[in-house]
Amino acid sequence: MLDYSDDWRYDNERLKVRGETMKILLSQFGHELDKRGRPLYSMESIIDCTHDWVSQGYDADKKVIDYYWKYYT
Repeated sequence: MLDYSDDWRYDNERLKVRGETMKILLSQFGHELDKRGRPLYSMESIIDCTHDWVSQGYDADKKVIDYYWKYYT
């Protein structure tokens, strides 16, 4: 089992930022469906983007939307 207790990316503050960042991305990309009723943007890409954003030390900010467009679409 992995121990993340010493990893700054998973301390309480960063976990809060992670949740806020995920909320921003889901509000922007989590509801759009294609013609067949499937999500236009994968949950995997939203989770990956959130992880990358927070792991780089960024705070929850709407700038993550541009980051997602640039690297995940």
